[in-house]
Amino acid sequence: MWFFNTTDRKEAISLTILAVLFNITSFLFILKFFPQAQRLGLILPRTFFIISLPISVTLLFGGVFYFNPFRCVSDWSSKLLLFIFPSAFMFLIGWRLGENVSNSVKLFVSFYVFFISSYYFTRLTIRKKESLHSPEVYEPSVFQWIRKQGWRRILAVVALTAVFFIFAVRDLGSYAAVDEALWLYDRIPKFWNAVSDLKPEKTGISDKPGITVALASGSGLFYEANPKSWKSVRGSAFDIPGFFSTFRLPLVILVTVLLPIFYYLLERLSGKTSALFAYSFISLSPVTIGMAKIINPDSLLWVFAPLSLFAYLTYIKRKHLGFLFLSGVLLGLALLTKYVANFLFIFMLGAIFLEYALRSEEEPFLPYLKRSLTAYALWTATALLTFFLLFPNMWVKPWKILDATIFSQAFEKVAYLFIALFITILVDSFLNRSRFAEATAGFLKSQYRLVVGLICATWLLLLITVCGDTWADMKPYDFMDILAAPKTIISRATVIGVYISNAYPLIFGVTPIVFVLLLATPFVATKGRNIRSAAGKSMLLGILFIMLYYVATSVNKVGAITRYQIMLFPIAGAVAGITLGLIVKSVGNPSSGNRKWTRYLVPTIFSILVISGFITLARTPFPLSYASALLPNRYNLDVKDMGPGSYEAAQYLNSLPNSNGLLIWTDKSGVCKFFNGGCKSSFDWTNYQNLPFDYVVVSSGRESRTDKRIIGAINGGRNDAIRFDEYYGMTDPVWELLINGRQSHYVRIYRFKR
Repeated sequence: MWFFNTTDRKEAISLTILAVLFNITSFLFILKFFPQAQRLGLILPRTFFIISLPISVTLLFGGVFYFNPFRCVSDWSSKLLLFIFPSAFMFLIGWRLGENVSNSVKLFVSFYVFFISSYYFTRLTIRKKESLHSPEVYEPSVFQWIRKQGWRRILAVVALTAVFFIFAVRDLGSYAAVDEALWLYDRIPKFWNAVSDLKPEKTGISDKPGITVALASGSGLFYEANPKSWKSVRGSAFDIPGFFSTFRLPLVILVTVLLPIFYYLLERLSGKTSALFAYSFISLSPVTIGMAKIINPDSLLWVFAPLSLFAYLTYIKRKHLGFLFLSGVLLGLALLTKYVANFLFIFMLGAIFLEYALRSEEEPFLPYLKRSLTAYALWTATALLTFFLLFPNMWVKPWKILDATIFSQAFEKVAYLFIALFITILVDSFLNRSRFAEATAGFLKSQYRLVVGLICATWLLLLITVCGDTWADMKPYDFMDILAAPKTIISRATVIGVYISNAYPLIFGVTPIVFVLLLATPFVATKGRNIRSAAGKSMLLGILFIMLYYVATSVNKVGAITRYQIMLFPIAGAVAGITLGLIVKSVGNPSSGNRKWTRYLVPTIFSILVISGFITLARTPFPLSYASALLPNRYNLDVKDMGPGSYEAAQYLNSLPNSNGLLIWTDKSGVCKFFNGGCKSSFDWTNYQNLPFDYVVVSSGRESRTDKRIIGAINGGRNDAIRFDEYYGMTDPVWELLINGRQSHYVRIYRFKR
């Protein structure tokens, strides 16, 4: 009876009988998928299982609850997991060795593993709670926290969130974004069709994987059940802007709802003033607003990944398990969005050592390491369980979780380094009593000022190098040319050149105020006690995260265009906000003798930030293509743009007489979506020879692609290629739109000349 953790003989006998009945029924069911059993006539009719399986399951669960009616969840859950184990094991064997195994078998095994993993990680949390959770730290409820903020700050957060939403929905349907068609017409409907057809194996819609995009934007299917029917629809006779808005609006709403969590976590991490400044930078960022308007994984990644980072840093400061599990859930959502979120696994493992080096508390390293690795394991488990639970494809292909993590494309270049580091830590811990790790941590702690100095010096050098190169006519590195084809960037620059170029979109993609504060961050973070405060450590970890992210993209030989590094923008905004908060705190220190006027300092600075941010947004009709005033007008950041200006170009052409009879060629296929006449955007030279083109629409963002295709065709011996590439160098277009007023970022229309 000890086997059942009970002294009740009746319970032990009853549950044994019920468990045996269930497992025998399961055994007979799994035989269906073995041809040998079929030849021996051991297969029972389908009707038998339709009746017996539900009955045996109900009796087993009912029996467990009957004998354990008022006991804690762990009592009956442990018994159920134990009784079901033989069936799960048999189903696993059948899955691997049987033929044409049904999804019901796969789902049973996958969810058994899910629940048993959840059970043991819950037990681990309870057992380690005293070391992982500090009872001295009081965390107020949501309503208590809101009252503590005061109505002014809550009103400020609500106002900033409203401004974000207003500018995010401005002209929401008046453009056709590049790559969006893949999600709108194919991937999102495919996901929900697979769900409705109960075919979880078909929910793997992308290698991103973009599941959160399908979950959020898919709500538009309630209003437009067949988006593919709009794929060939063109012209102003149809409400195309309304159709686009139907699927984009849910993403905007979701991002807007999640946005205040930034303030909450940053307030817990660095205080009210710093959090308010940081939130103003994040919510009024043109680039993140622009990204939120597009159906793409990056539109959600910039929310989930930074929030996971801030939640983990908040846990480190406050030692409250709620923040650790929140961070894990957010990381799981980030992985469901885009696999580049795997970078957080690497960063937080290394941050364990840096955090120890900067701790002001004196604590032996070994207890700290064990506690930190346990927290890291719980965080990782929470993320992976979240990922599994919300991704139906994993239910029938659970081994794919490796493809989503250490074997993912975003992780492949550093996967073996990460595995080697993790194994080294474990081996050192179990076989060497963590002597190597302890020596490393001890060195970092004794030389923490040197470590911090290297981080700060590298950060300043990066900022100064990028700015100096840009203001010196982009010599020796032409960032716009290097980033023009991000997936073949290594052919145009060395690894150092790629690294420096990758910082270009961020440095000039934040507002001038944020840039100045990022320059000041090293000086503020290392001043006085800031270096070991939670705020100071957050600033250092923030800039270190950004620099290491560029290392990762450089190693992977990928150019970090604005969209590819979108999750760095909230981190930069948070670092700038904390920097400004610490500056204000030092100026407003009561010991300075300026107490009378300093109480007006925060409202004044906040008002300036909001007004300047609002003006910037109002003067930026294409927010994703925003570039700071510090960037010379002849340059731009959106070298691989998502299609700004296509709607406006089509509207001009539609205003021409007999627009329905016009024929155009464009390098931006989005123009075709809104144009009433004939429109071509491919390079089909054979069929173009006798076509009477009237106009050519070209854009700076597609010049590199057009040149490559046409020059390649000519070099390949085609003499019928139409030289559309020559229009990029022509002057006097019939119509021109400068994106956000930048000369280097344009959409132009020319009359066709054969």
